[in-house]
Amino acid sequence: MFFVISGLVMPLALDKMNYRHKDFANFMTKRIIRLQPPLILSALVMTFISYHKLKEMGCSLLTLFIGSATLTAPILGIPFVNDIYWTLFVEMQFYLFIAFLFPILVCLKARDRWIIISCLLVISFTSLAFDDKWIKLSLPFHIPVFLMGYFLFLRKTSRINSLEFFLGVTTCTFCCAMLTGYCHELGYRISFVAGVTSIIIAYSDEGFKWFNRIGQYSYSLYLFHWLFISPMAHYVRPYFQGVTGAIELYVLVIFLCVAGSRLLYLLIEKPSLSW
Repeated sequence: MFFVISGLVMPLALDKMNYRHKDFANFMTKRIIRLQPPLILSALVMTFISYHKLKEMGCSLLTLFIGSATLTAPILGIPFVNDIYWTLFVEMQFYLFIAFLFPILVCLKARDRWIIISCLLVISFTSLAFDDKWIKLSLPFHIPVFLMGYFLFLRKTSRINSLEFFLGVTTCTFCCAMLTGYCHELGYRISFVAGVTSIIIAYSDEGFKWFNRIGQYSYSLYLFHWLFISPMAHYVRPYFQGVTGAIELYVLVIFLCVAGSRLLYLLIEKPSLSW
């Protein structure tokens, strides 16, 4: 779902700014400024609260923190202090990919666009040659999902009709299922969720206002939700018994995650957007 949305949002942003290759430095600078302040704070907090577990890994805490805060941990051969950071590592690869390819793709006619997209889907299968630890961390493995988002962009901006959109998403979903489910034997959940997400977004022109507001600080929610969930699961869960208690705890956790993420957005993320 995360990569489908990125595949939509990034082309929309590039299209809005009339992006050309000469704008590459400006685009990447803005993306880094957008990502880094919340990421650095999240990595710092995770390094601190996971001190006892991390010090057993044989690396200095400073090295682990820097590797996570700069998203270079896989290159340095060390783990992230928070497992979800791997998605941001892939996201940075996608930024480079879309920054290079978007000015070319967006100008193509239907036939040429399909030729390029077909080539990209073929390239996604090169992930079969990667070392196991790099499969999930590599952009090729996720290309079909990102392309679903790109077809959403084309549909939302009226560059293609509904039939071509449906054909594109179906093709990407099939390739994703073959790659992740059949070839890598990871099951078909990824392709199913990505395909359904694409269809829902395509035919949801207006969302709930409260949901759109949560979307403003979804990045903070993504980075920091575990900081709220973990203490509640370990220390508060025993006080909520039975089905009713589980539902009450669930609602409380959701409230704390959303409220806490909004606070972090206002304090850290929003000010950085104006830099």
